[in-house]
Amino acid sequence: MSSNFKAQSAIEYLMTYGWMLLVVAIVGGAIFSVVGDQSIESVNGFDSNDIDIRDFGVGESGLTFVMSDPIGQTEVRDIQVTGSGSGSTKYILDQDLSNNEVIHLPGVKSSDEEGELEIEITYDAGNLENLTTTGQLQGSLVLEESFYERELILNGLVGYWPLTQSFSSETEVYDVSGNNYHGDMRNGLEFVDDPEAGSVMEFISDYEQDILTDDVLLSDVDEITILVWMDRDGGRAISQRDSGDTSYQFQFWTSGSGVNSYWPQEGTGGNERSDIDLEDSVYSEWHLVSMSSRENILRASNNLSFAQLEKENDIVYPDGPVHIGSRREGFYFDGRMKDLMIFDRFLTEEEIETIYKGSIIDLE
Repeated sequence: MSSNFKAQSAIEYLMTYGWMLLVVAIVGGAIFSVVGDQSIESVNGFDSNDIDIRDFGVGESGLTFVMSDPIGQTEVRDIQVTGSGSGSTKYILDQDLSNNEVIHLPGVKSSDEEGELEIEITYDAGNLENLTTTGQLQGSLVLEESFYERELILNGLVGYWPLTQSFSSETEVYDVSGNNYHGDMRNGLEFVDDPEAGSVMEFISDYEQDILTDDVLLSDVDEITILVWMDRDGGRAISQRDSGDTSYQFQFWTSGSGVNSYWPQEGTGGNERSDIDLEDSVYSEWHLVSMSSRENILRASNNLSFAQLEKENDIVYPDGPVHIGSRREGFYFDGRMKDLMIFDRFLTEEEIETIYKGSIIDLE
């Protein structure tokens, strides 16, 4: 059901940038339109007859532009962005282009200093594979260093909260997926510098600290994957209630060497707890923990250890705000978190391994 999120992203993109001045720059014989806060001063390159690229803009949650396919037979494999400091990020899309596809790349932001980004797009066109087109953006923009040397999967990404100081305000953490499910920081939450992970969000359960996001829309999806890096001492990690804030929906946390969850079960009118045991402890050091579900299958992972089970009933997904760091009024998280992602897909083990190896955590 990722098309719902693509449509929503397109609408929010137009609402965000539509009122701003449209500047058309003619560079090297190609016409590019630049939309935004004037962070982008010029665009060069992108010499391709297969892909039309336009409407560049930089916001608080990333670089956005529109791609379309004049031929109707193009699939974008990945986009590589290299910043002025020579660090780069690979964004994996594996996405067919529609007439006007909004592409959102988290990790790029406005800067007080002049910079340049080189963007290389790899795509297939008809029977031709691994074609590339390259261009450059110049202006007051930067690829954030915490995104250097990473691989990010964008296909099916619903929400992405880095939980770092670079992607937050004094009171809010940003969802950089492009869907704008930003979250309010509550009860004195603060960022700390971790020797392995850099800037991270620290939760102190005694202070009942958590983050409450805008409503995350999941009721139309058929499967889901939740991933988060955590260094946990106790408490619940992620939960969600319905939009009316009247009943529990899913909960997701860890204990001992297991990943635990509650999920609404189709036709039962209630939630059912599932505990999946894994090989390694999930306490007191950084772990990439995930929970994926489709139909009646639940699969959990701790780093690259995977296990799954079958439920009697299919799992259903709600709409509502996500509580990062609590189960609303109780079981507050104690520890540190970074890089929370929600996908509307059942990610493969290979995809989770890609995210793990392209980590924001120093795994040495």
